[in-house]
Amino acid sequence: MVTAPFALVLIDVALVAGSWSAMFRERRFWHVANFVAIPVAFTLIVRQGGRGGTVGTEHPSDRLAYLVLQSESIVNYLKLCYWPSPLIFDYGTVIPPLSASQLPAFIAVASLAMLAVIYFWRQPIVGLLGVLFFLILGPTSSLVPVTTQVTAEHRMYLPLALVLTGSVVALAWALIRFAPLVEDARQQNAVVLNRLRWITAGLTVVLVTLTFFRNTHYRSDFALWQDTALKVPTNLRACRMFGMVLMELGAKEAAIHIFDVAIDSPLATDAYCARSEMLLTAGDFDLAAKDARSALKIDPNCHLALNLLGGLAFKQNDNEAALEFFDRALSYEPKNATYLRNRGGALIHLDRLLEARENYETALAIAPVDPESHFALAMLDLREGRLAMARQGLQQTLYYNANHPGALQSLPDVEKQIILSKNRGP
Repeated sequence: MVTAPFALVLIDVALVAGSWSAMFRERRFWHVANFVAIPVAFTLIVRQGGRGGTVGTEHPSDRLAYLVLQSESIVNYLKLCYWPSPLIFDYGTVIPPLSASQLPAFIAVASLAMLAVIYFWRQPIVGLLGVLFFLILGPTSSLVPVTTQVTAEHRMYLPLALVLTGSVVALAWALIRFAPLVEDARQQNAVVLNRLRWITAGLTVVLVTLTFFRNTHYRSDFALWQDTALKVPTNLRACRMFGMVLMELGAKEAAIHIFDVAIDSPLATDAYCARSEMLLTAGDFDLAAKDARSALKIDPNCHLALNLLGGLAFKQNDNEAALEFFDRALSYEPKNATYLRNRGGALIHLDRLLEARENYETALAIAPVDPESHFALAMLDLREGRLAMARQGLQQTLYYNANHPGALQSLPDVEKQIILSKNRGP
């Protein structure tokens, strides 16, 4: 959406006006109106909580590492345009450190981008597809990391159309350029069209077959996460999701061993934490605690492990120990909304309601779109008899997560209590 006004200007210059001066002379007010829409849209997004913490990083070095990683991703995207295999549902969230092995991809992508700009400047209609390709990918594939998905094939939905358009035009040109010379132009065109039909038919059969087999991975959670975890065994989110599916099927040992490759990698600390979280969710507290402590042995400052140990203590009703672990986790990550919310839960069980409210409100100030923080504060309001505020908090919870089970169950009860209190009068 942000790139649309820029794209319209480029399309106007290349296909309609023919030059920058003609575009500015004939439609400058229309394009200015399009650009005015950008801050309006940005304001609306910010008012709704932005991207919910999915964009950006506090470490400037990560921005450069992310940019260089995107050059490798773009090379992979282009390869997948012509041979869509292997396709990966989730590439994970890890931004690898800079390395010399990334240099060829970075140089190649930078060169392609420069050529696209040069061609567009000299012959706009020739360079249009190239500059639009990089323009559309720019917001998610530049210096602003998308932390929830550092690489994602679905970013190529629109750029793919540009690549295929350019490829078809190049193929048609080549067929015409190297077609057999005949005196009858109609006969020559017929030969070219016939070859195009055969090429199109062959590609259709291949791509339909690949699409059919790819779609089999989307028929169940098991197939989808198994395919992803096997292709990217260091993707901890995929390992955790596949592990949860295996745990539900009773394959506990298999679920545990899904993390073996990641544990033997530089991601060992995070891998132990991810497996601990899976085991904690499944109710295996002993193994979850063991993995969390293994993470702390590698990195004594691992706030993820400290938060997990706090969650384990909380589930075992040891709220004092839970509070201690949450405090330690927050000493390393003081602006982590999840840790603040967890600390608030422990404080409530210790009847320290004022402190709990402060934690929930701080968590919401940091992550205003977090439904769990809205729900926790709403439940505290309900406990203290603040029915109107509880209703508002539950409505906010459902606004950000329409299927939140706790809010769906609690909101009707709160509505009934409000009606009863009004009927009783002052």
